[in-house]
Amino acid sequence: QNLDQNKLMEALKNYEFNIEKFEEELDRFIDMFELAMAEQKLNELSEHIENMINKQSNLIENIINNKDQYALEKKSRKQESRFNEFQNILNDAENTLKNISENTSEKLSDLLNSELTQETESLLKNQTSDIKKNNNSSTNKESALSNLNDISSTLNEISNQFKNESTQKMTKEFIIIIDNLLTISNH
Repeated sequence: QNLDQNKLMEALKNYEFNIEKFEEELDRFIDMFELAMAEQKLNELSEHIENMINKQSNLIENIINNKDQYALEKKSRKQESRFNEFQNILNDAENTLKNISENTSEKLSDLLNSELTQETESLLKNQTSDIKKNNNSSTNKESALSNLNDISSTLNEISNQFKNESTQKMTKEFIIIIDNLLTISNH
């Protein structure tokens, strides 16, 4: 009976060890899931700004071809709205990344509060005003497009740095997980 008690105690210790390891693995998988969600948020930002660049190029083309002023004004206001939405997504991404990558979060915050972003918002508003006044010679529309391209480039740099950082982090996590799984399977 004493022997059975020792075996029972040993089995209980192994069980507790396995539960601890399982919880650690679960935490690691949660971390990897959060990394994937953060990367998805960065991709959403890139897609949004690329869409704005395409719409801005089309708007410029329509202005040059003297399309309907009402339609142009409506499209320009829509660009303003898209940019506000972009800023909201940028703010969300910054907050999402705070606990995952402080460096990336700070860079997104810098972009959100940058002179480039503020100037772009102003240029888009001025573009709408120019359309209302039928001022097709203004350079606000081209400057806005240039700024959108600069924002896109900055976002791509931030995204690439985050991907490199998260790849290194995930590689380390996978090595730890595999090592722990081997340890658990050997018990």
